Amino acid sequence: MDEIRIIQVGLGSIGKEIAKLAMEKGFKIIGAVDINPELVGKDLGEVLGKEETGVKISDSLKETLSKEADIVVNSSISWLEKLEPQITESVKAGKNFISTCEELVYPFPRYPEIAERIDRLAKENNVSVLGTGVNPGFVMDRLVLALAQNCKKINEIRVLRSGDASKRRLPFQKKVGIGMNLEEFKERLNRTGFGHVGLFESLRMVSDALDMKLDEIKEDIEPVCDGERVLGIKQTASGVIENKPVISLEFQMYAGAENKDVINIAGDPPINLEIKNGIQGDTATAAIIVNSIPNVAKARSGLLTVKDFV
Repeated sequence: MDEIRIIQVGLGSIGKEIAKLAMEKGFKIIGAVDINPELVGKDLGEVLGKEETGVKISDSLKETLSKEADIVVNSSISWLEKLEPQITESVKAGKNFISTCEELVYPFPRYPEIAERIDRLAKENNVSVLGTGVNPGFVMDRLVLALAQNCKKINEIRVLRSGDASKRRLPFQKKVGIGMNLEEFKERLNRTGFGHVGLFESLRMVSDALDMKLDEIKEDIEPVCDGERVLGIKQTASGVIENKPVISLEFQMYAGAENKDVINIAGDPPINLEIKNGIQGDTATAAIIVNSIPNVAKARSGLLTVKDFV
């Protein structure tokens, strides 16, 4: 394939990392979109701390989609219902689409109608759509499935992703409640956008790929505290068959937590993997997105998932 031309949508901290890495790897960014008025009209290079690129940041996706691009890279939204209009607009413009949206990583169980619409529209326009990232998209699903291919039989899967949230970017710290008191934490639990998005998607991707017919899925989130001050969260999702957990995903992100990723598969043979220091979320997400661009650009049309690439 010739030089791949990109439209970058979303220039928060992750979007900037994606754009910088894409340029370093030789992709050509021909358009950039962000609704932040402080960025609109600026040269993309200035925002990225690089030389001028001649690409002016726009607040209009519609106008930017008129450019001759191969793929839209979107890092703006975690929730599929809010992202769907942008996917629709991009796909109708004949652009492939890749996103960090957690719910797009495996949307079929939670949003079957949206997933069907996206898949149909992408096929009609001969383009591909993919949601990916480090989690969901790799540590708790794609990597698990790659390891599971080595097993003749699987009895139980346990995955732990643990990290020191105090070392992460400020929006992430807010998302896991660092610095709140317990009353604030309890109030935020009822709002969209709090805690980790994607455990359900990872769990269902793994269970579906391994043909595990779950009876139920249990989810829980609780604060990790120092007295009345919240340090972060412990969040879990478990897939249950006959009252026994067969898949358990645990997400620990709080100030002072050990950085590590652990996958334990009880099976034949058993597999135990620990990644010391863990996979750094922000850096890895940018890398996964950029490294996936060529695959998405040449993939079959329709709505894809990362398990298509395991």
